[in-house]
Formats: sequence, C-alpha cells, structure tokens
Amino acid sequence: MKEAERFTLILYLVCIWGMALYFVLLGVISARRKEPAGIPFGEKVPAGELADVPAYNREMGRTWLLFSIPFWCAGLLYLKWSTVGFVLLFAAATLGQYWVRMRCQNTRQRYGTGKEA
Repeated sequence: MKEAERFTLILYLVCIWGMALYFVLLGVISARRKEPAGIPFGEKVPAGELADVPAYNREMGRTWLLFSIPFWCAGLLYLKWSTVGFVLLFAAATLGQYWVRMRCQNTRQRYGTGKEA
C-alpha cells in the first residue's frame, strides 16, 4: 500500500468512525437526560407533551445507537471493499437521516400525552 493510499484510508476511517462515535455518545447522553431529548439543532420537545420522559429518552438514545451501526460497518467494509463501504456510508447519510426523523416522530407520538400544540 502506497503512502498516499494509507493516509487516505486512515483519514477516511477517522472521519467515519468519528461520526459513529459521535452518534453513540449522542445516544448515551440522550438516554440519560432528565429533560426530553430531541434531534440536535432541531425542535425541542416540551416535557408537558410527554407522558413518560425517561422511556422517551431511552428510545431516543436507542435511535442514535442504531443510527451509528451503518457508520461502523462502512468503516469496516471500506478496509476490504472501498466502493461498498462508500455506498453504505452514502446510504446511511442520506436515507438514514430520513429514518431518524421518522423514528423520532413515531417515538414522540408513542410517548406523547395527546396535548401537542
């Protein structure tokens, strides 16, 4: 492996696994919060709209942990099959955002009180 290829591989893995680690930490922090967790840089969920804030936060934490899985896998796949790893990364970054948004909305409805404004 040439020096430039090795540098590219290391840079890719640091970036991809750095994102995966960010989502894992976001999941752990979300699950342990006292106030309702939400999407970073998104709308805040008022505590009065939720019937069970701790269960809601655990589910939000689980969402972020699940979202991190394709990023970990993309890094591993990139080691052997770079194209497959890149395609998985692209799918996780595009379709995964839609999945997170839908899961967050469903979680909010599941644990909501029905008093949404």
